Amino acid sequence: MFEGAARAMKDHLLYRPMTKGAEDVLVAGDVVVESEEDGGTRLDPRNQHLACFAGGMFAIAGRMFERQEDVDVGRRLTEGCLWAYETSPNGIMPEIMHTVPCEDSSNCSWDEQKWLEAVKKGNSEEDGEVDGRSITNERHLREGVSRIEDARYILR
Repeated sequence: MFEGAARAMKDHLLYRPMTKGAEDVLVAGDVVVESEEDGGTRLDPRNQHLACFAGGMFAIAGRMFERQEDVDVGRRLTEGCLWAYETSPNGIMPEIMHTVPCEDSSNCSWDEQKWLEAVKKGNSEEDGEVDGRSITNERHLREGVSRIEDARYILR
């Protein structure tokens, strides 16, 4: 059961976020089904705090089933959550935040313009044009985080 679920997660949910320091970490996003007719899906880079438990799940299962690849995925997921905590202004990962997925998971250099475009897109209001840099300042977004959807920390 784990092997099938792990493959689906690695194929559709897990991704490397673009970070200022090009850290080799993973985070879990959401999957959106585009249409039921063709079954097409797309990644929504929406990271939820509770998904941090997936790192331990992969690491433990990898050890149990002697699958080093999954142990490594677990480590990278855990490091992704540590990055999210360290990136937060108060040192606590928000319940839900958005990041920018790397186009190439093996080579992901920082692209400030791409990040600011994602900030702009993720935080645009219907009342007009917004500037990515002013949004990062106003909402205290650190490099790599394009939006904080739910800033709460609810002790879980």
